[in-house]
Amino acid sequence: MFNDRLVPLPLKVANTLGLILVLAANALANILPINGLNTGEVSDFYPNLFTPAGVTFSIWGIIYFFLILFVVYNYNVVGKKSDKKIVESIGWYFFISCILNVAWLLLWHYLYIGYSLIVMVLLLLILLRIYFTVHGNMYSDPNNRIFVRIPFSIYAGWITVATITNVTAFLVHLQWSGWGLPPQIWTLIMMAVATAIMSLVVYRFHDAVYGLVLIWTLAGIGWKHLEVFAMEYPFVVYGSVLFGLLMIGTIIASEWTRRKRERRLF
Repeated sequence: MFNDRLVPLPLKVANTLGLILVLAANALANILPINGLNTGEVSDFYPNLFTPAGVTFSIWGIIYFFLILFVVYNYNVVGKKSDKKIVESIGWYFFISCILNVAWLLLWHYLYIGYSLIVMVLLLLILLRIYFTVHGNMYSDPNNRIFVRIPFSIYAGWITVATITNVTAFLVHLQWSGWGLPPQIWTLIMMAVATAIMSLVVYRFHDAVYGLVLIWTLAGIGWKHLEVFAMEYPFVVYGSVLFGLLMIGTIIASEWTRRKRERRLF
């Protein structure tokens, strides 16, 4: 019976080694740094109005903390054996995401921006595959929310935003003219696209955590335009507030719908 099984040993080892590889690569990227550039310095080569303030990227510390919890959950330290089915449902996709994370980092630091975008899109697709798997099925153990769902809500949410940022950097790299539209307008369009996509996910899966990642990002964009650009592009600041409020509204509506449905069931 399933209750007598743990997560398969090869999968546990792969997930553990994958996370260690990601943590080591990201640490070395800024300690060495790789190619003589830290990650933020590479971003500075492709200035744009969508990239948030540097402090926003501290979210990686939160992501890695929760991914460590996920890997710990692979073992029989927390939760029951039967509740590890959610880990098995992810399969090897987490390990693949780790390889893609490291590959993106190397390509980014060596300024292969086009290739880094391809890898970023693949990483996003893998994380969305994991996200839809763990949020699309019902598992009884509340530990699953803390050790599996929240980690991938934050991770997938951030990579959703990071993909748009990577697209922006690539367009700057190509010296794209933006079809004659000013940068402020394109930044607002990107905000709108990110808000629309993430709002659909939040409402469909009643996942406030995923939406909070966008709010954090928009706050970082607004803060950068207040502090660094000194309101040189006011519509970007107004947009960050507007779309942040729209996401808050989506989260509230999603929670109201969820509770209404639960009341009907009980």
